Amino acid sequence: MKSMKKTCLTGVAAVVLCAVAGEAAFAGGFAIREQSAELQGMSFAGAAAGSMGLSSMFFNPATVTQHGGLNSETNISLIIGDSRIKNAGFTPAGPTPGLNDSGNISDGNFGDLAVVPASYYSYQYNDRIFLGLALNSPFGLETKAEKGYVGTTHGIHSKVLNIIANPVIGYKINDMISIAAGPQISYIHGKLTSSLTPGSLSEDVRIHADDWAFGATAGINIQLAEGTNIGVGYRSVVKHKLDGTFTSPFTGRVGATAKLDLPHTVTVSASHQLTEAIGLHASFEWADWSSLKALNVNGAAGQITSTPFNWDDSFFFSIGADYAFNDYLTLRLGVAYEDSPVPDSTRGVRVPDDDRIWVSGGASYMMADWLTVHGSYTHIFVDDASVALTAPSPLFGTFETNVNIVNVSATINW
Repeated sequence: MKSMKKTCLTGVAAVVLCAVAGEAAFAGGFAIREQSAELQGMSFAGAAAGSMGLSSMFFNPATVTQHGGLNSETNISLIIGDSRIKNAGFTPAGPTPGLNDSGNISDGNFGDLAVVPASYYSYQYNDRIFLGLALNSPFGLETKAEKGYVGTTHGIHSKVLNIIANPVIGYKINDMISIAAGPQISYIHGKLTSSLTPGSLSEDVRIHADDWAFGATAGINIQLAEGTNIGVGYRSVVKHKLDGTFTSPFTGRVGATAKLDLPHTVTVSASHQLTEAIGLHASFEWADWSSLKALNVNGAAGQITSTPFNWDDSFFFSIGADYAFNDYLTLRLGVAYEDSPVPDSTRGVRVPDDDRIWVSGGASYMMADWLTVHGSYTHIFVDDASVALTAPSPLFGTFETNVNIVNVSATINW
């Protein structure tokens, strides 16, 4: 029976990996932070210190050395977002009436429902060497305008799907220090559409492209004392050169390329077991979004179009705690502040991002000695994000966004 249960759960994990990650990513830029139900329950406090199970591998691969034997973990995040532009108009003076039935052009809803999967596997080869594999969608977005939205010349449908496989090798130098590293094998697919007429949902301009590329991850975990860990994880830049097509009434369908660099990230975390039941955790993350200057689409005859970004580096700070209610049930709470990389000067409708506060809660329950289930809930308070665009048509207004995230996962000790 135990073997049958494990086989069924493994089958579910394989199906989940086929799900599509979407929605405006709800981490800085178009990053997707929702990679762990356990960590999300504390707003990712302690993420790189290995405090919250196998999924800490995403933030610090060296945490793979904290798991003996053979283990797997599958996560599913459900992101429920709503993003609407308010007080929108063709001039900074305010709304332009008469553009739809409501007399206001603020009805376009960019929010949608998205499913984000993540899976992790680890195997202890011997006392020193540990093998791991992480399958994630760490970057992505999907925004789609509805009828009544006037900013369609700036974007109707935006979709970026990124899937990364990250095998790692961990080495336990001694009982205090562990290290790990591995390659990132990254696939990305992008689709961007827009209209030539404000308010029209006709996708007159279309870009489709995809690419494979490679990067790396590395990390170190230090156990300063019994119950006290510090971890540092690094995910390298992944340089993509997407190849596909550009279609418009003026060019027809032509071949096109575009460079897109997924940024470096560094995560530093600490975890401390204050008492036998209470753990305290904290994290800091830096992402090198300042390397994203512009999205230039090029054809055989030269540059076709260019979208400026000039983003800033982003920062994420979180604190959290967990409480072992008994031998089976653990409860978690956490808060975080995230500084958006998107400046006011180049904010567009495809990524109407701004600073945000995360508030999270979660729990884990050990159902059997081989199976633990986890669940978490997060509400994200996003600052209102103003846009002031003049080309290809004027658009002024403020995006109001609210986000709810539910995450569930299961860990199996084989």
